[in-house]
Amino acid sequence: MTDPVLVPPSPTRIRAELEAAVIRDLLGPAGGPEEELGEAPRERYLLGMLAPRKQVLPQETFDELAVAGEGAPEDGGDEGTAPPATTMFPSSFGLTFAVDGGTSTLRVIARWGRYERARSGGEDSRDSPLVWKRRQIEAVIEPFELHAGAFKRTITADYPDVHVQGRVRRQGSEWIMTLFLVNGQEEQKRRKDEAWLFQPEIIVEALDRAPVFRKRLDQDAARMEPEDRAMAMLYRRHVEFAVGHGVSVHADLPPAVRDRPIRVATRVVPVVEIGRVTSTTAADVPALAGLPRRPRESRTLRPASRSTGRRRRLRSPGARRPATASARGWTCSPKVCRPSRPSAS
Repeated sequence: MTDPVLVPPSPTRIRAELEAAVIRDLLGPAGGPEEELGEAPRERYLLGMLAPRKQVLPQETFDELAVAGEGAPEDGGDEGTAPPATTMFPSSFGLTFAVDGGTSTLRVIARWGRYERARSGGEDSRDSPLVWKRRQIEAVIEPFELHAGAFKRTITADYPDVHVQGRVRRQGSEWIMTLFLVNGQEEQKRRKDEAWLFQPEIIVEALDRAPVFRKRLDQDAARMEPEDRAMAMLYRRHVEFAVGHGVSVHADLPPAVRDRPIRVATRVVPVVEIGRVTSTTAADVPALAGLPRRPRESRTLRPASRSTGRRRRLRSPGARRPATASARGWTCSPKVCRPSRPSAS
């Protein structure tokens, strides 16, 4: 009997597993939906937390970022990064999206993790240490009827102070909906982390999971700045279906469809696939075929001057000698190129 051959994972799989491990470590839950933590969740995770009402970020948290470093005298002093005014922890986030005007109802799903102080293994294990045990909370609002105006809905009776609110507007043949998940709970003196929402998420879809979402309306080109018009032209094939408020968003598209997603959702950690970039060749641009290739010159790096602390400019060997490009009619020096004077006939 021969031993099975272990097939090494592909680079794509390794990258995906590494990405998932990093997100679990920063956002959680690192130990699964029912994990137990020996430390407070706010100390364990860095991302994806909605605070109770009126939570002020301590000023010393920002003061740690304004530590002066050693720099050159001409660089000037370090500027402090602490905000001058009192900063509040975010207690809500949301998204804005467009829906087909013929749609009358949606399904809204809210998820988050709640950490409660309890004994490891259950209440019967009285000799077990106290830990923070996670509970997965998921509430569904359906049907969520679309009517123009503001709204505020309680998600679940178990947590009446956690709700969704926003506004629905009619714009042409579409519905424009702004939706927020709000943590309206109050923090207690003990077990403060129980009033926080960890790993929160909002998901919106049609009741029959039909592709009812539409591309967000473009800004009037006549009112756009030249740079905005250039960017719109460059990314014209990248369709934007939603915009996040304090959070990123993601749209799920059905197979072979590019302009109508079946679902929009918030994402605390945004992820985007970047295509491979290759250099342009003569096959791509035929005009490059006749141009000669110039060998790359090596550059030498000289050490910084100790007297002033300034770095000297990088120079190429022979850069002080002017180069003449007779084929193009230009005479170049290290600083400037000028048209060559016509020769006397």
